[in-house]
Amino acid sequence: MNKKDREKQRKRMEKLFDWRPDKLPGERPKFEKTIIIKNMFDVKTFENDPRLILEYKSDIRDECEEKCGQVRKVDIYDHNPEGVATVTFNEFESADKCVELMNGRFFAGRKLDAKHWDGKTRYKIDETDEEIQKRIRQWDEFLEHDEQAEKS
Repeated sequence: MNKKDREKQRKRMEKLFDWRPDKLPGERPKFEKTIIIKNMFDVKTFENDPRLILEYKSDIRDECEEKCGQVRKVDIYDHNPEGVATVTFNEFESADKCVELMNGRFFAGRKLDAKHWDGKTRYKIDETDEEIQKRIRQWDEFLEHDEQAEKS
């Protein structure tokens, strides 16, 4: 056996003999620390001004940390037609508070729907080739317009 094969064999053996305690009854799965907030925005909102994604992320993080607890991560799925954002907390209690705070609340004239993530559903929607080409054309136009403005 060469060095690479020996390393694979060693890792397999470690995995076989690795001992981890079983989950305790009533112990919550880690994915329940993630909250799904739907109806946060309209997809067209970010088409006009992509910088708003960062502003939304910052607003969500600030609001949740101030009222719920420490936030680990905030994601905005800007291509999802349901207007989905996710907030992942360090503690289950913080996630529970967030659901209570955000569910049914109004944000930018839209009623939010907040719940714990089920651990399976994927909210990321990939762009089609046509959408990618359109975005690149718009970016090129933006850069050309910016160059013309600098020359003037």
